[in-house]
Amino acid sequence: MSEQAQESKLESKQDGRRILFTLLGFFAVVACVDAYFVYKAVSTHSGVVSDNAYEIGLNYNDVIEEARRRKEQTETQGNE
Repeated sequence: MSEQAQESKLESKQDGRRILFTLLGFFAVVACVDAYFVYKAVSTHSGVVSDNAYEIGLNYNDVIEEARRRKEQTETQGNE
């Protein structure tokens, strides 16, 4: 093999390693940023909006019905 062919083979091997480490570095940075965002999201907000959300959900149909009744009352009073 000529000296030029050996240098070319060595350069392509180094290019392949550089591309591999660049890709690995990129995904490592993305994973670290994602992990940071997950940590901040979990540590700053518990996700609880209401202490009794289940009970509110059970009574939601009653709330809708009451709003409908009030709307009908205001419409009938407006027509008089």
